[in-house]
Amino acid sequence: MKNRYKAICIVVLSLVVVLTGIIYFAFTSNMAKVPAAAINSQEKVTIKSVSFNSSDDSVSVTATATHLQGEYTAVVLPQVIIKNAATGDIVADFRLVPIVDLKINELTTVKAYLNESVAFVDLGQTKCLSTRLAPGIYYATLCSSAGNAFVSPSFNVS
Repeated sequence: MKNRYKAICIVVLSLVVVLTGIIYFAFTSNMAKVPAAAINSQEKVTIKSVSFNSSDDSVSVTATATHLQGEYTAVVLPQVIIKNAATGDIVADFRLVPIVDLKINELTTVKAYLNESVAFVDLGQTKCLSTRLAPGIYYATLCSSAGNAFVSPSFNVS
């Protein structure tokens, strides 16, 4: 009886060891194969400056990509959003045509015009929800095609 109990214990223990090895291998081998496209947080952007020019009602955002993951060569920016800092309301939503590519360590300035008579971005067209920014504090948000948002420092409209 004791030998039978020993044999059963050895078989069960062996199965546990084998299953643990299989599970460990399955998790470690799949983790290494996660594609870079599935890791959205791997693009990093530094916004160097943001300013408002009252003479032509434009917002300029100067930025650069500081980190890219995998085979990416640029952070792709199809959209810029201007928000009121006090209320969080979106006051302008710009679809960039053509789309802006921020490359590593290469400063790029996106200039968005708020005036309806000049309804374009230096690099394409825009959709304006507001023709003028009321005096106050605002933020510009650069939106990437990977789903990330990069918020600028605040800028003042007087």
